[in-house]
Amino acid sequence: MKPNYGRRELYSMFAKALSSSIGKLRDLISSVKGINVLGSRSS
Repeated sequence: MKPNYGRRELYSMFAKALSSSIGKLRDLISSVKGINVLGSRSS
């Protein structure tokens, strides 16, 4: 890692990290089949 990054490099690093996190969250949400809260079920 470099000690100093330019604005474009920082933006690129944040964008890659964010898109990776969003992809993982999307995969997790798509695997949920239903939610049960206090006996009331929603699918």
